[in-house]
Amino acid sequence: DEERVLLATGKYIGEGFTQRIYTSHAHTQWDWIISNNLMSHSVVAWDRWYMGGASLSSGANWPERMWGSQQQSGLVIGDAGPPRMAFPGSPIPYNALGQDWPSFGFEKNDRWQFSTDLAWIKGRGTYKVGFEYRHHKFPHKGWNPGAAAGNHDFNRLGTGGYDAAGNNLTQTGDAFASFLLGQVHAANQVIYAQPTWFESYFSPWINAEFKLNSRLTVNAGLRL
Repeated sequence: DEERVLLATGKYIGEGFTQRIYTSHAHTQWDWIISNNLMSHSVVAWDRWYMGGASLSSGANWPERMWGSQQQSGLVIGDAGPPRMAFPGSPIPYNALGQDWPSFGFEKNDRWQFSTDLAWIKGRGTYKVGFEYRHHKFPHKGWNPGAAAGNHDFNRLGTGGYDAAGNNLTQTGDAFASFLLGQVHAANQVIYAQPTWFESYFSPWINAEFKLNSRLTVNAGLRL
C-alpha cells in the first residue's frame, strides 16, 4: 500500500511507531527443615518490566535532507524522525505531521530480591525472624521524549487579517496557509536526558504468633 511505499523510500512523515512491552521473571526458593520445630525459608528473585520502540519515520537522514547537514539544522539528535508540524488555532482542524522521536528508545525496571527467615515453633507459639533486600534499577533511554527533532506550530495569526489598531480579526487566516508561507508561530527543541535511577531497600523483621485457643490467635510483628 501507499504507506509501505513511503516507508521504503524514506518519505513517510506520519506519526506511526513501533512499541514492544514485555515482562520477565525468575524466581526460586528453598526450605530447610533443620529440626522438627525449626525451619528456614529463602527466596531469590529477579524480574523486569520493559517498554521500547521507535518512530517509523526515523533514521531517514532528515536533518541532511531538510537543512543540508545536522550541524546546520541545530539538532542534537540526527536520527530522529522529521520535525513535528502542528496547526493549532485554525477554524479548520488539521492533523499534525511528523514524529519527532529518536530512532529507538526504551525504559525498564529491573528488580533483584533476596529474603530469608527462620521459624521456630515452641508450644502454642511460632516465632520468626528474617530480613529482605531489594535492588531496583530504572534506566530511561530516549523513550518518547518528544520534540527531539524539533516542534513547529503554525497558527492562523500568520495569515490573519488585522484592523487599523493592530487587532487580529477573528475567523481570519488559516494555519495551513501559514505553513505554506513558512510563517512559524512557535518552535522548540527538547534536549532530553537519559538518566538511570537506582534504589536499594533493606528491611529486617521479627514476628510472633501465639495461639490462645482454637478460636483466637494473637499476632505481633515489627519491620524496620
